Amino acid sequence: MKQLAENLPVATDRSAGPQPARIPIEAVPDLATNFADVLAPGPPILSTFVRLEMQRVIGYMTDLTTLTVECPGENHDWMLALTRAAEESICATSTSVDREFWNSEPASRYLHAQQEAIDEHGVPVRRLFLLESARELDDRLLRLCEEQEVLHIEVRVAVLPELPPHLLRGTTNDFIVYDEAVSFEIDQDLRDVNIRTRLIARPDHVQDRMKRFRDLWEAGMSLRELEVRVDDEEDGTWMVDRG
Repeated sequence: MKQLAENLPVATDRSAGPQPARIPIEAVPDLATNFADVLAPGPPILSTFVRLEMQRVIGYMTDLTTLTVECPGENHDWMLALTRAAEESICATSTSVDREFWNSEPASRYLHAQQEAIDEHGVPVRRLFLLESARELDDRLLRLCEEQEVLHIEVRVAVLPELPPHLLRGTTNDFIVYDEAVSFEIDQDLRDVNIRTRLIARPDHVQDRMKRFRDLWEAGMSLRELEVRVDDEEDGTWMVDRG
């Protein structure tokens, strides 16, 4: 694959001194076809499949030159790859929309990758659960937080209606910031269906996301505070956001 890439014509700027060779965008289809020919000899359908996959992946890599790339639906592969690539930190929010996600098979792989990042590479992982209502403060949420704390993930919970007004003006969509350099974001439609995944590495955008995360994190409850709050909710002694 390296030889195929090196043999393609590249555009260079001699006046700027030695530069890493870049494959021009117009060469991407040829690159994908050459990879398909080398990697998938045999039934034509395999060669076509490899070519289409290569075009898709190389297209994403080309889009990343603008520091933004997106794809339809949820992209668990991007989430896993970034988790394995992280070297400094992982800061994640989790909204009510993806609460069922934590019972899925992709969630198991995701948490395993985060555990490896923590235990093998010393990458701190923080997760902030954002709740639409105090009604979500229950034993199910408490168990979810306890399970993640066992993996050495730092966990906090924030009930949105109970936050100060200035904290309610920012985004409440799911996002994960890796190494304070790349933001992984999921957009939902009006039915709370995940319709789009984005990677954004523009410094101004990532800084805004990190500020948002830090503000919400400071306002959130620790696991110990959550345990007390859940007990109070079950006893009916906490009256905020009821009715």
